[in-house]
Amino acid sequence: MHKNQHTDNECQKESKNHIIEEQIEEVLEDVFTYDEERYVKKTVPRRLLLLLRNIAAGAAAVLFIVSFFNVPAAVRAAAYFIGAAAYVAEILIITRLFRIRPSHDEMFMAYVFGPLYLMMGISYLTH
Repeated sequence: MHKNQHTDNECQKESKNHIIEEQIEEVLEDVFTYDEERYVKKTVPRRLLLLLRNIAAGAAAVLFIVSFFNVPAAVRAAAYFIGAAAYVAEILIITRLFRIRPSHDEMFMAYVFGPLYLMMGISYLTH
C-alpha cells in the first residue's frame, strides 16, 4: 500500500509538471508568435497605457520639482495623485489588463507605491 501511495504521488507530480510545461509553451507561443490581428488588438491599448503612464510620470516629476519652491501643498498632492495614476497604469500594463498574474516579487513596487502615493496625496490635501 505504501508503494502505491508513492506511485500515486509520482503520477500527480508528473501530471502537474506536464500542466506547467503546457502553460509555459502557451506563454512562449503567445510571446514569440506574430498574429497580426491579435497583435493589433493587444498593442493598441498597451501603447495607449504606456503613453498615459509616461505622461503621468512626467507630469508628476515636473510637479514634484515645482513643489520644491514655495507653492501650495495642493501642488505636491497633485503630484502624488498623478504618480498614483502612473502606478495604476503600470499595473495594468504589467498584468496585461489583469489577464495574467505576475509574481508578487515583480508587482511589489507598484502594489506598494501606488496606494502610498494616493495616501500621501490625501495627506498633503488634509494638512
